[in-house]
Amino acid sequence: MLVDGQGGPLAIVVAPANVNDHVLLKETIEAIVVKRPRPTEKEPQHLCLDAGYDNQMSRETVKEHHYQGHIRPARGKESARKSKKKYPPRRSRSRKNIKLALEMSRVAGAL
Repeated sequence: MLVDGQGGPLAIVVAPANVNDHVLLKETIEAIVVKRPRPTEKEPQHLCLDAGYDNQMSRETVKEHHYQGHIRPARGKESARKSKKKYPPRRSRSRKNIKLALEMSRVAGAL
C-alpha cells in the first residue's frame, strides 16, 4: 500500500504474504490511481521507505520514477553518527549508591 503524507491511500497491490515488499515497489508506484504532478527541482516529490527497501533494486526504482528517496538504513548500516552514544551509562553512580545503601543498612542494623 502506498499512502500520501496524511495517510490517504494512493495505490495498493495484492500479493502473497511470502513476497518481500521491495519486489513489489515498482508495481505499487505504477498502480497510483491519482494523476501525479510532475516533480521539479523546486518541488521534488519525496518517497519515504522503511529498512526493508534498503537495497539497490529499490533505489533504482525510486530514481526511475523521479522520486527523492528517503530510505531508512537496514540494521548494521546505521551511520557512525547514530551508532555513537552521546552519554555513557551511569553505572558507576548507581553502584556507588548501592554500596552506600548497603553500608547504611549495616550501620543501622548494628545500632
